[in-house]
Amino acid sequence: MIPVVADADTLFGATTRGLLIHLDYVGIIRLHWSPLILDELSRALVDTGRKTNAETARRHEQLMRSALPQAAQTLTAGTSW
Repeated sequence: MIPVVADADTLFGATTRGLLIHLDYVGIIRLHWSPLILDELSRALVDTGRKTNAETARRHEQLMRSALPQAAQTLTAGTSW
């Protein structure tokens, strides 16, 4: 399994985000993100109007966390996947 750290830009597009989550589900990759990455994603979704408000964006973020609980990582210098 290939470890993949997805940043907010990568997760921004719904198609790419869905594909990465699917690839994790089927075992091709192991998707990782940090709380900071998901926070940046939520802000970007609201700022661009893709989500109507912060509450909706946070709900979306929670769905992602629930779908892939193992993806949440605290990234620090020297983190090894």
